[in-house]
Formats: sequence, structure tokens, C-alpha cells
Amino acid sequence: MSGWRGEARQAASRLLRGMAEEPDAQPCHGPGLGHDAPDPSAPKARQSDLLVQRLSDETVVYDLKRHRGHCLNHAAALVWAACDGASSPASIARRVSRELGTAVDQGYVRFALGRLARAHLLESDVDPGPRISRATWRGAWG
Repeated sequence: MSGWRGEARQAASRLLRGMAEEPDAQPCHGPGLGHDAPDPSAPKARQSDLLVQRLSDETVVYDLKRHRGHCLNHAAALVWAACDGASSPASIARRVSRELGTAVDQGYVRFALGRLARAHLLESDVDPGPRISRATWRGAWG
């Protein structure tokens, strides 16, 4: 998630050079706002101190607090966007499956949640569930 490549590196550079001047860069106010009773076991995307820019096939997230950039592939960005504090990993898997048009296993969602938590992009740690290998992850989500 932290690897920088071509377009993502350029976007991060633009974000840092002129955050206020970049029309597509904006502070992240978080996905899924407005739920009244959050599920304590449901992951919630961090909302503060982040700049987010969506590119053609990935999302660049710059953490203003830790001065670190993260590059999320499309599937990981969908998982992160579904972290509203009320959705379980199973419901996130269903939502991402609909958006991608292919079946997404709950294990992949838990893997993504673990990576998002380690990158400090979630408000709290999550139980990653059963472990899956990176090779399996890449084979399914590229």
C-alpha cells in the first residue's frame, strides 16, 4: 500500500506542493457519515488529517499527521470507503463485490482491513481474521 509509482508519485508531489491549489485534493471527511449507532466491531475509516486524491486506478492518501503517503489499489480503496463504523467485514465484502462486479471473499476484506489499520487509515485496530498470503491477495485483486 505504501509503494509509490508513476502517477501516484506525481499526485503526492502535487498534494504536498500546493494542497490548497489542487482542485481534486481535499481533506477527507470520511465515508459513511450519518450513522447513529456504530457497531463497535465494525471498522471505521479515519477522517482527520488526511488528503485524498483519486486517480484512474488507485487512490493516493497522504497522512498529514505522520507525513506518510499511501497508494491504495481500486479494491483496497473500495474497502476503505465502506468502513463507515456500522458495516461488518461481511457486509463490506458484499458491497465491494457489487462495485467490482466479482465475488470478493470476506478473507480478502479482512486482509485489506489489516493493511489499512497498519497504515493508520482506520480509527482503531481490527481483527484481521484468518491469514491469507500476499500471493493469494494479488492473484484475486491484482
